[in-house]
Amino acid sequence: MTAAPKFYVPLGLWVEQQLADRQSSEPFVLGINGAQGTGKSTLADLICEYLAGAHDRSTVVLSIDDLYLTRAQRAGAALR
Repeated sequence: MTAAPKFYVPLGLWVEQQLADRQSSEPFVLGINGAQGTGKSTLADLICEYLAGAHDRSTVVLSIDDLYLTRAQRAGAALR
C-alpha cells in the first residue's frame, strides 16, 4: 500500500469530518508543522486535492516562506 491511501486519505476524511461537524461559518485553518524536507507541502497539496476532488471543497495553501521571502529570494533558494 502506498503512503497516500494509508495516511493521507484518512487524514482527508478526518478534515472533512471536522468541517461537517462545525457550527461556524468561519474558515477552517489546518496547520502543518515539520522539519525541512519532511513532506509538509506534499501533504498540504494532497489534502487540498482530496477535498477539492472528493468533496468539492475550496482550499488555499499558504507557506510561511511566502510571508518573509520575496519571489526572487524563494527562486534563488530553490536553485541551491
